This record gives sequence, structure tokens and C-alpha cells, in this order.
Amino acid sequence: MVRQVDAADPTTQVFIVEADGIFRQVTGLSNALGASFPAWSPDGTQLAFNNPKVGSGMFGQVGIVNADGTGERNLGEGRDHQWSPDGSRIVYWESDPVGDEETSMFLLDVTTGEVRDIGFGAMPRWLPDGQRISFIRTIELDGGAIAPALHVMSVDGGEAEMIAQDTTAYWSPDGSSVLLEHEGVISLAAADFSNPREIVNGFAPVW
Repeated sequence: MVRQVDAADPTTQVFIVEADGIFRQVTGLSNALGASFPAWSPDGTQLAFNNPKVGSGMFGQVGIVNADGTGERNLGEGRDHQWSPDGSRIVYWESDPVGDEETSMFLLDVTTGEVRDIGFGAMPRWLPDGQRISFIRTIELDGGAIAPALHVMSVDGGEAEMIAQDTTAYWSPDGSSVLLEHEGVISLAAADFSNPREIVNGFAPVW
């Protein structure tokens, strides 16, 4: 959870609530920066989080800390940090601080701290195989108009495949199905996007 350490200080930090109801602070123990948007690693030993905006980026920095509050480190400017299924890598994205260029996506090796730019896109999400991501990239339509489109690609190289316009994908944990959100309608399809069927009106489904 996220809460203020001091009522007089608007800075927030990440806390863990123990089974006995005790609050234990895990970020901000080794620096004065704040933290928010915690996300547990798959094995429950680490948390990824966002620091406040620093430097030239539009968003804050992505950081990692051990669940006991040790080893806190900032790793790069970005947002929407997403752990890979095996917990070895994190993907996130960052906007160009100047101009109107597309946003860039980054791949972080949790062990080494190495960060690699993997191309233009936004809202990257891991596929269950841990080797590919879905993301949004703008495309140019006939007549020069620009529209967002769902793409899939390997994080280790290769061409991005466009799946559908104005669509966001949410894969099931076992990788067998995917929910597709398009213009306020949620559909269920096989993992390869075949046989979609509308199931409900709405946004941002969660498995």
C-alpha cells in the first residue's frame, strides 16, 4: 500500500501491512524520494514502484526494492512497470520529454540493472510465454490520419505484428485466452485472437 510517512509531508512511501496489522515501511529508508504504484514480483520477494518525477522525463523513475526494505534502487525514467512471468525482467514506457515523438518502451534486466530500449510503443504488457509483449503503437491510415493499434512482438528482437486498431489486450494467466477491449466493448477470444465473441460493455477488465 501507499501512504504518507508524516502528515505534514505530502511525500508518499510504500508500506506492507503485516498479518497482525502492523505497517512496515519498505521504500524511502535509504533516500528521501517518495514512492507509489507498488507491484509485487511473481515470487513475492521484491516490489517495483515509481518515484516522483526527476530529470527531463515526463514521468517518474522506475525503482525496485526488496520486500524487507533493503536494496532500493532507481533504474530509469518511465511508468507502468510490468514484471515478466518469471520475475527476471520488467518492461515499462516513457514519453519523449520534448516534442511530439512516439513514446519509447524499455526492458530492464532485474539482476544486472541493464536497461534496453526496445522501440516505440506504449502500455506494454507481457504475454504469458514471457518472451513477447503486446503494446500500443500509432499507425497512419489512408488520408494521413493517425490511430492507435494493438501490436505484438518479441522483446528479444523481430518485427512487430499489428493485431487490431483501437484495441487493448488482456491475456488470461494460463495463456489460453485473451480479453479484447474495443470502443467500450469487451470480447473474449483464443490466445491467437481467433473466434472473438462480445461478452459485455465496459473497460479495463481484470482476470
